[in-house]
Amino acid sequence: MISKQAVLGVGVVAAVLAPLACNPTDDPKGAAAGGGAGASAVAGAGGAAAAGGVAGGTTASVGGASGDAGRAGSTSAHGGEAGDAGIGGNAEAGSAGEAGARSGCPLGYTGDDCSACAADFQDHDANGSCLAGCTPAGACSNAGSCDDSSGTRVCACEAHTHGADCSACSPGFGKVDGHCVWQGVIKNGHFDTKTDWALSGALIVGAGWSVFGQDTVCGGGAISQTVTMPSYAEAGPLVLTYRTRRADSRRAPPPVGLFLNGVMRPIDTNEWLDWVDHSECLGDAAYGGSLTVAFSRIGPVADCNLDPLYIDDVSIDPAAPGQCAAPGSVRNGDFSEGASGWNPPDQGVSFGADGASLHDSPCGAATLSGQISVPSLPALPHAALAVAYQLGGTGDSSVDVLLRLALDGQGLTFLPQRAALGTVNVCLPSWARGESSSLDARFASVNGGTCADTWNAKLRSLTLVSDPACSDGPLLDGDFEAQFPLNVQTLSAPPDFVPWQWQPYYFTGRPAQFARDAALAHSGQGYFDVAVDAACQTYGVGQFSIVPRSSESGGPALHYWESLVSSSAAHVKVCADHACNTPAAGVGWKQRTLCIDPALTGQQIKIALLADSTDNCDTPPAPEHVRFDDLELTSDASCAK
Repeated sequence: MISKQAVLGVGVVAAVLAPLACNPTDDPKGAAAGGGAGASAVAGAGGAAAAGGVAGGTTASVGGASGDAGRAGSTSAHGGEAGDAGIGGNAEAGSAGEAGARSGCPLGYTGDDCSACAADFQDHDANGSCLAGCTPAGACSNAGSCDDSSGTRVCACEAHTHGADCSACSPGFGKVDGHCVWQGVIKNGHFDTKTDWALSGALIVGAGWSVFGQDTVCGGGAISQTVTMPSYAEAGPLVLTYRTRRADSRRAPPPVGLFLNGVMRPIDTNEWLDWVDHSECLGDAAYGGSLTVAFSRIGPVADCNLDPLYIDDVSIDPAAPGQCAAPGSVRNGDFSEGASGWNPPDQGVSFGADGASLHDSPCGAATLSGQISVPSLPALPHAALAVAYQLGGTGDSSVDVLLRLALDGQGLTFLPQRAALGTVNVCLPSWARGESSSLDARFASVNGGTCADTWNAKLRSLTLVSDPACSDGPLLDGDFEAQFPLNVQTLSAPPDFVPWQWQPYYFTGRPAQFARDAALAHSGQGYFDVAVDAACQTYGVGQFSIVPRSSESGGPALHYWESLVSSSAAHVKVCADHACNTPAAGVGWKQRTLCIDPALTGQQIKIALLADSTDNCDTPPAPEHVRFDDLELTSDASCAK
């Protein structure tokens, strides 16, 4: 038994007997293990001899039990020889003393002088330090490969696992049989209870689904959940899936959209009665941080007699092979894999060694659909889509065929006819950055044509590039300098055109145009010119953008310059989402401010310059004429934060 006195006496005699023991202070490997290490031995010629070791709180007392001197009173820190020679000494003194010395080594060391590495420790770099090695079972939590050849144990963790010893799982993953497997990040995706989702408006949740009914939609209802996402390298690609169902086709579907971190994805609600499956590939902005998933009403509702929309089974799961584009790419954008990543060949769409082809007439609906994932800033500044194409048609010569490109169903640009294969760069909007979007190409026309006409388009490649002509700001071409002079009757363009960045709405035959005249523009040469000369018409230009954050001085706002040419223009307006301004009185250029609801910060809204004379379809208004230039999304002290 270890005496209390022996333990308490260690500190007193340690300094005297330090040379006799394995002293951690004389050796760089002598760090204390388990709360301190020390050694002491007391021996007197012809007196009682005691040797003790304290290692990590363990104490041993050895030595002669009688007062006779052992071997002429010699002493040993190990106590072995002294014990053997001690007259009347304890027969177990030697072995006990030796055990005490071994336990006095720091963790990872062994031997009489504590210079050797203990089992499961190594000094492969021969620097005198014994560190943990790869030999113990589960050195990397059985979730990675181990390498200690450098003298330091390094674990190369298997997929979805991280940490120095591979013991932690990435967000969305959990341990199953010692390995990290995907378990999801969305909670209560079946809406079995009212927990986990943030609710607003008269929303019904908890009956096994969520319901956007009449009261919900008219009351601005929404559901949302914020989750922590793994990085793309850890888990990508991932898709968000959900199901919707309508109950009554006799009423209009409710205007509800899916929002991922504020960026809206349209929901196709044309199907009814049966549940419809939806899936959305996630872009790089969704990975490696927080992702807010929300279903919300889109814009104001004039008529609340709407068909309820049921939403259920919301989940985020690994994508099928080839389902999604990798960040910074167009899935099979050079068509080297044939139709892979694109909609299957059907009537009007085919694939060959030279790319994808569209063949159709004004009576058809041939559409090429694929996936694009635009990286976030700063990975790709001045993001643009390089489109190598040619386009033409036969039949009615008055028909001007165009190729319409769209992201997530929202117009991106119109490409005019091109007899020979050539490449143009189409600037990408701010809301597309960091997002994975559907990319569609289909025919459009200006003057119609007949079903006997034939349109042909060849798409050789679609590639993401950086083009300094494209803005990194919230708005594309807010000064209208990139817009070419537009023939509003035909939407035709010169051979060296720059693709439109503002999208025309019901332009043909209307008095609206992208104009270039330095004498009339507010700055530079370009501006947008719109007039009203007929009743019951709506037309103009617009683009989607992301609402900027408030600054210290004010809330989000649209700044723009207007020049009223006519005496008034009550039917011309500038709109940001559903907030609109009409021109102020007084001719000449003046700067205006349109405040934007700060609740829309970070969300996608439409900026539009419109002529709208639908308030009176019987009597044409007096002629109105306005010019616009230098639009900028910013913040303003007069706007709420």
